[in-house]
This record gives sequence, C-alpha cells and structure tokens, in this order.
Amino acid sequence: MKIFKVGIIGCGHIFPMHIISVLKQKNTELVAVCDNKEDVAKQAGEKFCCKYYTDYIEILEKEELECAHNLINVDDCAERIIKYKTVLMLVFML
Repeated sequence: MKIFKVGIIGCGHIFPMHIISVLKQKNTELVAVCDNKEDVAKQAGEKFCCKYYTDYIEILEKEELECAHNLINVDDCAERIIKYKTVLMLVFML
C-alpha cells in the first residue's frame, strides 16, 4: 500500500480536526506541520513527532509532500503554493 506524505499548514483552531483525520488513515504519514507562530508550530511538531516550520514556502521546499492541508487564509497563499510545487492533493479550508 502506498503511504502518502502529508503536511499541514496552519496549526490553529481547525488543526485538531485535520490532524485526527490524517492520523486515522492507514496510508498517510504526517511528515511536517507549519505555523507562523514558532511556539505553536514547535508544540505541534513535538506532540505529533514530526518536523515543524514557520514558513509555508519552506515546508514545500524541504519536504516532498504528496498532500498538503492548507488551513491558513487561502487568499494569502493558495496561488503561490499551486505555482510553487505540484502536490498530489491540496486541501483548502477557509
């Protein structure tokens, strides 16, 4: 079975719903999380045993994500994410 490498961008109030769905899947591996607040990103990374970033472009540059959950303002980054790197699946939340 293929294991998909997942990253979550934004560790705010809807993060828990997304992390639960990622962790419940047998074919996903959470490789990194990202939040612009370093303490929030670090706490999530440590809690879920993955890397953490404070810049969403950096997570895309350094990780080979196959799925990215974008939980931050879509207007701020969606077009840049799509142009920067093609990912297998991109989940947007408003």
